[in-house]
Amino acid sequence: MFPLNREQLCETLRSRWYLTTEAIDAILSDRDFFQPYLREALASRARLADVPESPIDVTDCHAIFLLTEMGDPAVIPDLLGCLKMSEKDLRLLYGDSLTEHLWLPFAKLGYSYLEKLWEFVTDGSIDLLARHAAVAGVVAMQHFQPESRAATIGFVDRLLGRPDVFPIDHLAGILCDCADSGLTELEPVALRFAEKMAIDEEDYPMATADDVRRAFREGFRKDFISGRPHDVYGVNKQWQRWAEPQEARGSERLIPDWLAKHEELIERVDKVVSSRYQEKSSQDSIGALREQFELADRLSNVVTTEDELEQLEDLIGEDITSWLLDLPFELARFGMVQEAAKLGQTWAKVTERANFLGDRAVILAEAGWRDEVHQQIEEALHEFPDDVWVRIKIGDAHRALGEMEMAERSYRDALKQTVKDYDRDGVLERLIPMLENLGREDEVRALKADEESRRAEKSTGPADETPAGARPASPKIGRNDLCPCGSGKKYKKCHGL
Repeated sequence: MFPLNREQLCETLRSRWYLTTEAIDAILSDRDFFQPYLREALASRARLADVPESPIDVTDCHAIFLLTEMGDPAVIPDLLGCLKMSEKDLRLLYGDSLTEHLWLPFAKLGYSYLEKLWEFVTDGSIDLLARHAAVAGVVAMQHFQPESRAATIGFVDRLLGRPDVFPIDHLAGILCDCADSGLTELEPVALRFAEKMAIDEEDYPMATADDVRRAFREGFRKDFISGRPHDVYGVNKQWQRWAEPQEARGSERLIPDWLAKHEELIERVDKVVSSRYQEKSSQDSIGALREQFELADRLSNVVTTEDELEQLEDLIGEDITSWLLDLPFELARFGMVQEAAKLGQTWAKVTERANFLGDRAVILAEAGWRDEVHQQIEEALHEFPDDVWVRIKIGDAHRALGEMEMAERSYRDALKQTVKDYDRDGVLERLIPMLENLGREDEVRALKADEESRRAEKSTGPADETPAGARPASPKIGRNDLCPCGSGKKYKKCHGL
């Protein structure tokens, strides 16, 4: 593979979530150029009063972690600025990203900003998960800067005196993480806290009094993977690995217990998914696809829940879901329709069920399996009657079968359900060409005119009466919304990564 130049690396930062090891090394080795570039990307986002798309986009996330690796302390105030967004804005980062990843810059670089962090975590107007990420960083801080241990203990002790800041079970979770991280000095305080907590006899979802007692009884977790339900911060999943020098970290993987017996399978999945965009010769395409089908089928016997799939994706740093969604179409393209149908049916039980069922209907229709298509359509509509992209894909399936009237009905039903422009685009880019092919030019002109009128009215709209200093409302993309790129995948599994 040829090395990427600066322009290519900048484009990679702007457009992709997963960076290759080579790209990361190239960026870190070219610090003089990329540090100011990344710093400005993050600082400009922190200065925004209104966020049209997302509070922290792909470039910003890269900027946070790469600047952290560069040891740039400016990342902390800018990160705090980014996180002072509304809860609705922060949904793009999701709870797992906030709690399992964003603690790292706070831990590595936050020692000089403890008072700013205190102001941040005690500000009830800021999203709870964002404040948790900062606390998680303080808990892990001692592992990067041993001199901060006393300050960390004081910070947590001080936090326990502010029950108005976090719910009591969240404070219990913080104490459990302190125990996991070896902050034994907090044990007397934690046990007194547990006694008071036990008096309430409530069923706490995050962590209980018994969790706190057990955590300090078991002490420091050397494997730093506690696996406890209350381990919401990910401190012990990551700190020890990140605390090592970069050259010592290598490609070590932290494999969950349920995957420990399947290392060979993990390696094969990693190899296939990471190389899926590499050009292959036509003579081995069918054989390679058959191997991929067998691999995906075998993987379905090991990964049986969406949570397990996400754990595996985090482990190898690859988008396995996209590979699984694309593979049935590739199989069908080479005549392996039965294998494609089986794969879609199998993985629909694990993740992205609406997408797999809709895609399966299209694949079966393109193969001419009419009875199976209608059965699949009925199942998809029964489960997802309000899913716009299920309606769109059903229209695609009818069109592939030559059932133009039913296809038009599906597209028009989808159009009625759309709220967002990218959903409407997905419908119109299918419906308009179909009507043109049917010679219905008058309807096409009317449809285009109506759409232009609708969008013009939307863009002008009523006068802006937003009070001065207030954040104007703007539509946000939720985790489970469909991606605006039109892939039909959920945003969390596409550009939302």
